[in-house]
Amino acid sequence: MSEIDLNDPMAVGNLTGWAKIQPDKPAVITVSNGKSVTFGELEAQANRVARLLRKHGLKRGDTIVTLVGNSTEFLEINNGAQRSGLYLVPIASRLNAEESAYIINDSGARVAIIDATTKHGADLAANFATMCPKVEHVYAVRGDLPGLQRWEDAVAAMPA
Repeated sequence: MSEIDLNDPMAVGNLTGWAKIQPDKPAVITVSNGKSVTFGELEAQANRVARLLRKHGLKRGDTIVTLVGNSTEFLEINNGAQRSGLYLVPIASRLNAEESAYIINDSGARVAIIDATTKHGADLAANFATMCPKVEHVYAVRGDLPGLQRWEDAVAAMPA
């Protein structure tokens, strides 16, 4: 490993920098279940997310939306979108399906990721094609939603 200047904010000011310095140290520890994700693991997942989004033809300046609760998956999606130059519109998980659809349509999002554990995620997923017809790809994360591909499976198929 090459020497990293810890005084250089660009070296450690982002996930990639921290993953180079301390790949095996926890980046996130989830209190509810004790799950730990290292900087190296988070970096690899963010790379997979970025590759999946690029595979769908998204380019710098395009938009994705997430209806995702506080989770490690949200951090992976956020970092992947950021490194791809995408706009990420996070939707509050307490909004109902109609309110969420309004934000999705207004944002011009091409990809949507819906958390199966959120209060209104199933309602939004059930009527997604009708409510948000311009979104090209819709995924379910943290559980199954009828008719939607699992986000985790799609991301896992991408190289780090």
